[in-house]
Amino acid sequence: AALSEDWAEYRERRTHDCIETGRSECNVLLQVVSTPYVFEDIILGVEYGMALSTVATMLAFVVLFAMLRNVRQLALVTANILCAITATIALMYPIAAFVMPVVVTAPPMLVAVALAMSIDYSLFLLSRFNQERALGRPHHRALGVALFTAGHTIAVSGATLALCFCTMLALPTSTITSMALGNAIAVCMSVVVTLTLTPTTLLAAPRFYTSSRKYGLSLDD
Repeated sequence: AALSEDWAEYRERRTHDCIETGRSECNVLLQVVSTPYVFEDIILGVEYGMALSTVATMLAFVVLFAMLRNVRQLALVTANILCAITATIALMYPIAAFVMPVVVTAPPMLVAVALAMSIDYSLFLLSRFNQERALGRPHHRALGVALFTAGHTIAVSGATLALCFCTMLALPTSTITSMALGNAIAVCMSVVVTLTLTPTTLLAAPRFYTSSRKYGLSLDD
């Protein structure tokens, strides 16, 4: 406390001396900062982050296509992403309305997390599924092996990430806690959607999603 008081007195004295003498070499910078200017910078940062996420998403889909070589499976990944983001926002809305304040940077962050995790987990599951299909196994058998191997990895990875985000809830700052909670929900929704929607869709239309003729663009199947 004494140290902070000494620093405050020193700062006030130096500022007063510079104002009184008008010296330019005193290295004291005085600025007026208001809430609208702060929020304007925050919004600009959010817009810049969303633009980067858009570019990263395009690059991620290029990598997905190179790995899966099937446009139909890319459509399934897109459905996973949309479902995970929608579910996360639907859960965060009542939390923001009735439980805790949510900062403006939280929604773009949870959308980015849901996007990244959905792409990652879908790639794990579909890659293993395609490997098993290439070995000649039937679709239900290949999907069972994929869920037992890649599905286990997805579940453990998601649980670890969600736990890490949840530990940040102990920090006494609404800015961090709202972002941490949103990210934890986004990870959980990505895991749930990947391990439920993807297997269900593959079992419902196995021939459609496993057709690799012309990278899935053929209308024969």
